[in-house]
Amino acid sequence: MIRSIMIGILFFSSFLFAGKSLDKVSLQLQFLDQFQFAGYYMAKEKGFYREKGLDVEIKPYFPGIMPIKEVLEKRATYSIGRSSLIVKISQGEKLQPLAAIFQSSPQILLTTDVVNIRTLRDIRGKKVMIAKDSLSGITLQAMLNSQGVYSQDLHYVEDDGTLKPIINGDVNVTAAYISNEPYQLDQIGMPYTIFNPAMYGFDFYDDILFTSEEELKKHPQRTEAFVQASLRGWEYAFSHIDESVDLILAKYNTQHKTKDVLLYEAKVLKKLAYKKGVSLGSMSKEKWHRLYDIYHVLGMIKEDVDFDKMVHMRVHVPFSLNPDEVKYLKNKKEIKICVDPDWMPYESIQDGNHKGVTSDIFSLFSKQMNIPMHLVETRSWDESLSKVKDRECDLVTLAMRTKDREEYLKFTPSYVKEPFVVVTQKDKPFIDKIEELNGKKIVVIRNYAIANLLKKEYKEIEVVEVATLHDAMKMLEKGRVYGYIDALSTIRSVVMSGGLHDTLKISGKLKEHLDLCVGVRNDDPILFHIFSKSVDSLDPRVLENSISSWIHKGHRSKIDYGLVFKLIALFFIIFAVMAWINNSLQKKIQYAVDQNRQKDQQLLEQSRRAQMGELISMIAHQWRQPLGAIAAKGINMKMALAMEKYDLEDKEGRQACTAFFDKSLDDIEVYLQSLTETIDDFRNFYKPNKQREELVINVPFEKALFIVSGAFEAHSIQLDISLESQKKMKIYNNELMQVFLNILKNALDNFKDKGVENPAIMIRSEDTNRGVKVSICDNGGGINSKVLQKIFDPYFSTKNEKNGTGLGLYMSKTIVEEHHSGRLFAENSKDGICFHVELYTDTP
Repeated sequence: MIRSIMIGILFFSSFLFAGKSLDKVSLQLQFLDQFQFAGYYMAKEKGFYREKGLDVEIKPYFPGIMPIKEVLEKRATYSIGRSSLIVKISQGEKLQPLAAIFQSSPQILLTTDVVNIRTLRDIRGKKVMIAKDSLSGITLQAMLNSQGVYSQDLHYVEDDGTLKPIINGDVNVTAAYISNEPYQLDQIGMPYTIFNPAMYGFDFYDDILFTSEEELKKHPQRTEAFVQASLRGWEYAFSHIDESVDLILAKYNTQHKTKDVLLYEAKVLKKLAYKKGVSLGSMSKEKWHRLYDIYHVLGMIKEDVDFDKMVHMRVHVPFSLNPDEVKYLKNKKEIKICVDPDWMPYESIQDGNHKGVTSDIFSLFSKQMNIPMHLVETRSWDESLSKVKDRECDLVTLAMRTKDREEYLKFTPSYVKEPFVVVTQKDKPFIDKIEELNGKKIVVIRNYAIANLLKKEYKEIEVVEVATLHDAMKMLEKGRVYGYIDALSTIRSVVMSGGLHDTLKISGKLKEHLDLCVGVRNDDPILFHIFSKSVDSLDPRVLENSISSWIHKGHRSKIDYGLVFKLIALFFIIFAVMAWINNSLQKKIQYAVDQNRQKDQQLLEQSRRAQMGELISMIAHQWRQPLGAIAAKGINMKMALAMEKYDLEDKEGRQACTAFFDKSLDDIEVYLQSLTETIDDFRNFYKPNKQREELVINVPFEKALFIVSGAFEAHSIQLDISLESQKKMKIYNNELMQVFLNILKNALDNFKDKGVENPAIMIRSEDTNRGVKVSICDNGGGINSKVLQKIFDPYFSTKNEKNGTGLGLYMSKTIVEEHHSGRLFAENSKDGICFHVELYTDTP
C-alpha cells in the first residue's frame, strides 16, 4: 500500500514538473542506513525534493568514507557531519553548515559490564572502537579529556558498524548512539555502562547538514530548496514514525534492523531534534561560540572563526508559478478560506471581515497569486473545520497537522511555531511540566490540536472542550476548571487587551509546541503545491512584524477611557472610606478574630505567615556555609588561572589542571545540591497536602530537623537522636513537618532567651502498641507549672511580643489531634520540657 502511494506521488510529481529539468544533486550519508537519516529518505520518497526541482541521489555510507572530503572533492553536493566541522572551517576549509538536525548529540561511549570499566579514567589503555569522523568530534573528545583521558592513552579500532566486536570481547569500549546500541544490548540481556557527554556538561549539535561554500555561492536557491525539502522530510518523518519505519524496512534496511529497534531509535532521536522546543534544524551563533571555546581550550583549534558565516543566513526562494499553475488559478477565479473566528492575534472574524496575522499573510499570498481570497464566515473553529471537510472551503489558513485532519487536508511546511502556555488562577502554583496537571480539569477550544494531544498523550488530565476563547476564560474565572492551555501569542494578546483579569496568571510553559501550517483540501494537489511555494517564500520578518502589530492593535482598540476615569474616581472614593474607618480598624480586626477563633484553617495560615521571617533566617543559616564554600572555590579557580599555576603546553600540566578544575566543580555541585534541597524543603513547607501519605513518622521529622540544623549548629546545640520507629502511618507529611518544626524552633528560642549553657535536645521515635510516638526533650529549664496547661491555647505565648504569635502550638495541637486523631501534650522533666506526639493506627 505504502509503495503504491509513493509511486503515485512520484508519478504526479513527474507530471507536474514535465518539461522542466530537475537539478541533480547528491547527499552523502555519514553512517549505515537507519532512522538517523529518515528525514532525507522521506523527502525523497514523498516527492518533497522533486517539488523543489531537485533530483537527489542519497549515497550510502561505506567504512572509510569521510563526508567532508566527499563534499570538498565534489563527489557529493551535501553531507552530514559532526560538530568538528568548526575545526575544519577554522583551518580554512570552505565548508558551510546549513542545519543542525539534532540539538543534542546522540553520541555516547558504551562498555559491557564484562569489562571492569566503572569510570572514564578506567578506559586508559583499552581498545576503543570508533569511526574516523567521530575521532575528530568534540563531543566524545571533550568528555574524555575532561576526565584526563587523551587520544594517545587509547588503542583505536575502526568501527565495523556492528556490536559483534564488543559482544565478543574483541574491543572494550565502543562509540555508539544512545538511540541504537543500548536497545540492542537490552534485547540480548547483556548488561552495559553508558558514558554520555551530556552528563559531563558537553551538549552539542550533531548530524549537521552541510555543503561547500562554492555550492552556496553558485546555487543559493538550490541550496535553500534542498534545506527546506530536507527539513520538511524530517518534520514528516517525526510526525509519521510508523510510516517512516515501514519505508526503511522496505527500502533502506541495509543493517537488517527489526521494526522495534527502528521505532525505539525514532522516539529517542525525536527528543534530541526538538529539544527545549527549538525549531527543527535551527542553529545559533552562541552555541557555535561555546563549541569553539571548548575546542580552543582543548588545543584543537587556534584560528578565529566567522560566526556569522557559521549560521547559514537562509535565502528565501522567490515565489514563482509554472504554466499549469497559472492556468489553474485563472480558471479557479477565487480561493475560499476558512479561519478561526476567535483566535487573536492570529485571526478572527469581526463584522464579517478577516482580521489578524493571517489576514496580512493571505493578502500577501493573494497578490503573489493574483487571485482574490474569499472569507467563508463561521462562528467557531469547529465549524471552520467542518466546512473545509465538506469542501465549502478550499483551506484553513492556520492549522496544526494531526492524524485525523490528514483524512481531508494536506499540510504545507509550518510557518508559525509557538509554545503552549498554561493560564490558571493566581493562587495556583507554577507548573514545571505537563504531568503536574494530572487529575485536574483543563479547558481548551474544541478541536484545537492541543485538545487532541491531551486526550491522546495525557489521559490522566480531564479535558473540557468549549467552542470559543470567551467561554474558556469565563469557566476559568469562575473556578470551574483548573487551567486553560493555548498558544503564547494568543495569551499575550489576551493580556494586552485586558482579558486576563487580576485573578488569573500564566503559570507555566509546556515542552509541547505548535507547528502551524496552511491546511489545504487533500483532493486539490495543484492548490496544495501553490500554497507550499507561498509558505516557502514567506519572509519570517514579515510574520514577526505582523504578530507584534496585531498584539498592540488589539491592546489599543480595547482601551475604554471612560472606564479608566470611572476606576480612578472609584479608587479615590475607596481611599477616602479607608481613611475614615482607619481609627476603628483595630477594634474591627479584634472583633473578627474573636468571632473566627475556631476556624483552624485561618489560624494555620496566620501562623505560617508569622513564621516566614523565622524560616528565612534559618535558610540563611543553611545557605551561609555552602555559599561561602562556593565563593572560596571560585576564588581558588580564578587565582589558579591568573597565576598560570598549570603549564597547559605540557601534558602533565594539562592533566593536573583538568583534575583540579574537575575536583573543584564536583565540590561546587555538592554545595549547590545542598542549597537546592534547602529551597525544596522550604517550598514543600508551604505546599498544602491534598492527600495522606503512608510514611514512617521519621520522614517529616527529618525534614523539619534539616531546616533548623543550620541554626542549631550556629548556636552549638547538641542533639541526641534515636529514631527507631519503623511503622508506616497515613499522615499529612507537610503538616506534621510543621508541628515538629514548631517544637524545635521553640526550643531554640528558649535557649537564646534564657542564655542556656551547653544547650541540648534529646529526640526519640518508637513504635507503640497503638501506633507511634515521638518525644522531644530539652534542657532549657522547663515552663512554669502555672502556665503549662495554657501553652496550647490560641494567642497564648511565653515569648516576648516581638517573637511570639501564640498560634504555633495551638495550630500544632490542631494538626495532631483533629487532622490525625492523635495526641500532643507537654510535661516538665528534670532539666527542661518534653513534648510528645502520639499517632494511632486506628486513625480514620
